[in-house]
Amino acid sequence: MQEDAHSFSGSINNINYNLKKINKQMQSLNRKLGIMGQDVNRMPSPTKMFPF
Repeated sequence: MQEDAHSFSGSINNINYNLKKINKQMQSLNRKLGIMGQDVNRMPSPTKMFPF
């Protein structure tokens, strides 16, 4: 039973590691999407000087 608990603890540690890695990747993705959103909002600004 002690071996099972040790194995279970190792699995939990692996899950925690993977979740931390996913969290970092999602934060990076959110930053990149935010930058893309700003760029998209800036793209039409030169055309605003035309009256049509």
